[in-house]
Amino acid sequence: MATLAVAISLAVMIITVSVGKAFNENIRNKMFGFWGHIQLTNIASVPGVDERPLLKDSIFKADVSQEKWFQRYNTYALKPAIIKTKDAINGIVVKGVSDDFSWEAFEEYVIEGQVPAEKNEVLISKTIADRLDFKVGDKLRLFFIQKPPRARAPVISGIYNTNLVELDEQIVFTDISHIQKLNGWSENEVSGVEIFVDIPERSRYYADIVRNDYTDYQKLVQSLDETNPQIFDWLGIIKTPEYVILGLMTLVAIVNMASMLLVIILERTNMIGVLKAIGAPYSLIRNVFLHKAAYIILWGLLLGNLLGIGLAWIQQRFEVISLDPESYYLSVVPIHIHLPTILLLNLATILVILLALLLPSLMIKRVNPVQALRFK
Repeated sequence: MATLAVAISLAVMIITVSVGKAFNENIRNKMFGFWGHIQLTNIASVPGVDERPLLKDSIFKADVSQEKWFQRYNTYALKPAIIKTKDAINGIVVKGVSDDFSWEAFEEYVIEGQVPAEKNEVLISKTIADRLDFKVGDKLRLFFIQKPPRARAPVISGIYNTNLVELDEQIVFTDISHIQKLNGWSENEVSGVEIFVDIPERSRYYADIVRNDYTDYQKLVQSLDETNPQIFDWLGIIKTPEYVILGLMTLVAIVNMASMLLVIILERTNMIGVLKAIGAPYSLIRNVFLHKAAYIILWGLLLGNLLGIGLAWIQQRFEVISLDPESYYLSVVPIHIHLPTILLLNLATILVILLALLLPSLMIKRVNPVQALRFK
């Protein structure tokens, strides 16, 4: 029974950690695909209303690429627009990207067609395509919000779907030259810069370095979790149940193993009495029972790993459990089987349970060898 309890507890913990890790990584990677880890813009710019450009050749006052954490950066330009059809209109933000934009991180979300290869092409989301009945190869009637309004009719090269509804229903990708021409900017002028770093979780710390050492007061430097706090706060909140489940499963395993050890000690009272009578120290007798407990734990861990990793692999391979993308930003429950994390979970489980078993093992000290042998 104790073996089964340890196995089930470990399996639940493996699945919980695998889902939690994958969920966090999936949402973060999607967000970073849209905006990068750190954004640098003109501090006087009002997005969507009064875009003030940055000069590409004077963005940084020193070479930021010398930092070990720095990976790359790309420039972009934004412009609000309206898509108009015969029956409907839809407000969007057109994001112009340059040749330094890495499409590799975004291509996995392209479900039809391809990323723009020509300057007159755009990439729209499935949300917009479904809402306005567009398909690859169609022309968009775009009306850019400015004085006077300007119209364009680019071709849809592809359709993407990230399930980040707030972004999917707004962002359309195109070549940056279109936005520069509409704004009357030169090729040297852009709306902002997206910086990518080695450890995304430290983006806010790296943003402080960029702000203090590589830019001036005219630049606004923000990490993505500062510009989109609602999503990242939500990711932080959903980690709380993960910790609760891990704690409860560990407690279940400890209670079952402690109960099992107490039963074994009570059943072996006579043996304990004999060992004490011949001079066996408490530490030796205790270790005999802890070795027995460790044997049971190891069998539980073996079964738990088989069950947990097996169920995780089934979900990863066949996507059995689905989700509502409007609520969870994902269409299926994600799984990331990270073996180092699972190994650490196994070691922590063994250590915590064995330490917890030291308390019930104190019962051995209370066994009186005279009484134990008298009632043999």
